[in-house]
Amino acid sequence: MTISDEIERIRDIDDEIFGIFQEAMPHILPFIKGKSMPKTSELYLMYMLNSNPIKCTILDAIETDDFYSCNILFRALIEHYFRFLYIFTLFTKSKNDKDSEHYLNILKISEYLSETKAIHSAEKIFTNKAIEMNERWNELIKKFPFLSSVSKKQIENTMREFSIKNIIAFLSNEMNIKNEESISTTFTKFLLMYSELSSYIHGGYGAFESAMTISDIEIRQEKQLETAKLAIQIANIIKVHSFDTFSVYNNQFKDYSERTNILIKKL
Repeated sequence: MTISDEIERIRDIDDEIFGIFQEAMPHILPFIKGKSMPKTSELYLMYMLNSNPIKCTILDAIETDDFYSCNILFRALIEHYFRFLYIFTLFTKSKNDKDSEHYLNILKISEYLSETKAIHSAEKIFTNKAIEMNERWNELIKKFPFLSSVSKKQIENTMREFSIKNIIAFLSNEMNIKNEESISTTFTKFLLMYSELSSYIHGGYGAFESAMTISDIEIRQEKQLETAKLAIQIANIIKVHSFDTFSVYNNQFKDYSERTNILIKKL
């Protein structure tokens, strides 16, 4: 069987899983409008939807033997998974949607600050005029009025709390507490891959060296095929965990979860 045949086989499995997701979708939307877990549901849906095109583009990159792009995308997909797992773990522990609301607000604030900082840096280059910190803070308050009662230091500390570095530290600690070997092994495997692939994201020499080293087409294809299966696994584990949470409130999601799990095992 060629790599194209194997990619086609796992695409067919993934298409079946996506069909289950499409069945589930009309039942997910009421959670976002409901009272039990609206923000958690919104985040679950965000990660289910956002992980899908990354996974599909990884498969496309593999079929064209684009090893470098495949690794960039796979690293991004692992980070999506870690961020989802963080929200899933928090809600599973507390059953409190406020945690998700807090995370979502900080995510929006962090992205807004990063964008405005980049714009101000560009303005400084072209106009030689620096934007005062107070002016930047006033812009932030205008965009997010609820921050008027919060200090700058509190915002900075909270944003650090939700950095990927701290999210990984939190998840590592949770894996140790749970002491569930299968979950811990999976998390550890993805954590090591996340670290190894860092060079691809940041334009490091290690990525160049790694890509140039794997010149044997059979070895490269074997590695890419493993990445393809893991990409589909990650994207669909996000769905399974989401379905499991929804099943507490709607028993129909147990069926969606079980059917998805059976298909994942066929990879």
